[in-house]
Amino acid sequence: MNTRAVHFFLQMRTRERRGTLMGTKRVEFSMSDDGFVDRVKGTAKEAAGKVTGDKDLEAEGKVDKTEGAIKDKVEDAKASIKAVGDKIKDVFSGDKD
Repeated sequence: MNTRAVHFFLQMRTRERRGTLMGTKRVEFSMSDDGFVDRVKGTAKEAAGKVTGDKDLEAEGKVDKTEGAIKDKVEDAKASIKAVGDKIKDVFSGDKD
């Protein structure tokens, strides 16, 4: 399994919550999941555009996929910056891991 798949799996596992409908699990999306939703939406649009021969829809799908990937990278960067900030805060406050 590649690292992106593992990362995605871990993200989804942390957001799982027991649902009340038919004993199923329900996954909630937060704002940081917009990238994933855009990539899925883009993939669907791109496939639909290819099947129907609609070049505009296919192009729109590619744009959505790219937008989703960019949103994911921005979220990753935010998380990295926060982790570095937390580490710096721990160093100056004297906390050790």
